[in-house]
Amino acid sequence: MDFSFLLNWYYIELLLKGLFMTLIFAVLAITFGSIIAIIPVTFRLSKNKILNIIGTSYVELIRGTPLLVQALLIYSLFK
Repeated sequence: MDFSFLLNWYYIELLLKGLFMTLIFAVLAITFGSIIAIIPVTFRLSKNKILNIIGTSYVELIRGTPLLVQALLIYSLFK
């Protein structure tokens, strides 16, 4: 396999742009995921029985469902 095309600056620039966009999306996903996760975690750690049940149900539902199934459900809801 010949990787000589990587010596062309055009392709190096494209690869660096892709790397940069991937890093930006990863940081944004971690940031927003952490912010969104604070609510169910707070509910789950609550001493209030109702909030605890809501938080536990949400966490078990999200963690117990495969990501592809979640993506298909979200897609079908917003289609």
